[in-house]
Amino acid sequence: LENIEKEIKNRQKEINAIKREISKLDDVVSKRNKNQTVVNLIDKSQVVLEKFRSGLIKKKVSILEKEMLDSLSKLERKENFITDININPDTFEITLYDRDKKVIPLDKLSAGERQIFAISFLWGLIKTTRKSLPVIIDTPLGRLDSSHRINLAKNYFPNVSHQVILLSTDAEIDKHLYDLMKDNISHSYSLFYNDECMCTKVKEGYFINDHKIPVEVVLNEV
Repeated sequence: LENIEKEIKNRQKEINAIKREISKLDDVVSKRNKNQTVVNLIDKSQVVLEKFRSGLIKKKVSILEKEMLDSLSKLERKENFITDININPDTFEITLYDRDKKVIPLDKLSAGERQIFAISFLWGLIKTTRKSLPVIIDTPLGRLDSSHRINLAKNYFPNVSHQVILLSTDAEIDKHLYDLMKDNISHSYSLFYNDECMCTKVKEGYFINDHKIPVEVVLNEV
């Protein structure tokens, strides 16, 4: 009987030890299940985020298409030349259409039309993001005819941003264009080369007051 009781005690100790081991294994399994649940949630979250990203891109692209088309209508002198714009949300490739719904190849645009298209794209981006950022434009009218120049002076420069800096040559913004923008001009400066010091100097005022000044800088702040 004593031997059996000792055996029972020993077996009970073994049972308790096994129970403790089982409890530890249960904890390990529980943690692994929790980790797997977290992994599954992360996978699902990534799927949801990808759908959200894709939907957001399509929404922003749609807004950008409309803003670009609106910008083109204000800048392009050929009425109804470009009537629709499509941007592929996956590749961001831009396709232009005329009023007959035919594709207009970008390489068929003239140099001036390409410049207007590029300006409309940047203007559309600014309006789509709705962020207030300064805009700096170097030789803004170099390849444009008089109609495009007037459109830019009246519609683009005063409205593209709260602060616009134009770096133009004296052949680009003449007195007529300057007068169109003067109500929105905060400061004007001219840069000219000085032979004596062999350096460029800054003079306040626009070149129309001094025809000998070849290069000027206009700070346009709305």
